[in-house]
Amino acid sequence: MLKMLLIIGQRLRETRRMKWDHVKDRVWIIPAKENKANRTHYVPLSSFALSILERMKSINGESDFVFESTAKKGRPINWLQHAAKRVRESSEVSDFRIHDLRRTAASFMAKDGVNRTVLGKILNHKGLAGDSKITSIYDRHDYLVEKKNALENWGYLLYTILGEKQPAKAKIYRIGQLK
Repeated sequence: MLKMLLIIGQRLRETRRMKWDHVKDRVWIIPAKENKANRTHYVPLSSFALSILERMKSINGESDFVFESTAKKGRPINWLQHAAKRVRESSEVSDFRIHDLRRTAASFMAKDGVNRTVLGKILNHKGLAGDSKITSIYDRHDYLVEKKNALENWGYLLYTILGEKQPAKAKIYRIGQLK
């Protein structure tokens, strides 16, 4: 759960309630009624995020929730303060908060050159995305491709930072020579 929060940069409340039915074609669709901004939010899932979902499917694929509570079957995970405490103890970062994962994702994407509008769209944050009443009337672009590129680049960088096995490189073929 904590790793997924770092990978996708979404809010804890929304991520802990992620449902399998809301994951379609490499995109997590967060319904308006289930997120703070009260609007449908589309989160492209990087290869790294998809690898986490694959692991979770083998653990609780029968549940409605990706992150099902181990104590209350059929309910999403609810309490992560013990996990946060273990992170504080093992990392010796006494002021670690779960929200730091979202902030870290946003900071690294900004450092990587993701512009504030795209970053705001990823975070579903009206102010950061520049979604004033005026711009939201005129700018109807969904930024899905830009969000996908930013999250995929962040996921790849995170693989490196965490020392994970590197994702497979794409195979390149000459046109007419596909085999």
